[in-house]
Amino acid sequence: MLVGLAMIPGLGVQLHPSASLPSMRISFSWSEVPAINVEREVTSIIEGSLATLPNVEEINSVSTRGRGHVDISFKKGVDLEMARFEIASRIRRLYPGLPEGVSYPQVSVNRAVGRNIPLLYYTVVAAGISFTTPGGNRTYPCILYRPVSDFLPV
Repeated sequence: MLVGLAMIPGLGVQLHPSASLPSMRISFSWSEVPAINVEREVTSIIEGSLATLPNVEEINSVSTRGRGHVDISFKKGVDLEMARFEIASRIRRLYPGLPEGVSYPQVSVNRAVGRNIPLLYYTVVAAGISFTTPGGNRTYPCILYRPVSDFLPV
């Protein structure tokens, strides 16, 4: 038990723990082409090329009329810059074989940064400090309502 207590300061703590895996989205468009053709001739080719990337947790794709995207989720701890480089290299190699009129696929990175909902809020009511409305007809006590994270060092 003493060893456990001694290890507490060494634990990694995040104010907003990560709720999702790091991921990337590869998006493209192909003006006014039916979804079935987008899926068959572009989305499935990109998806197949990226399916062999290391540390991939999940791949999903969506094809609609005139556009599509492929979402890739990676295992925690993956080097996203290296994965992005590998994706860009694979897209560069396969793009010349895609049908004419398909836009060059864009890669966007979604880092697992966690939630944006603070864990704790606090309220400070200061006696003797007040403010008056612009019309001057009412005076209110000064109340500060802020998330604790606003005052923690980054």
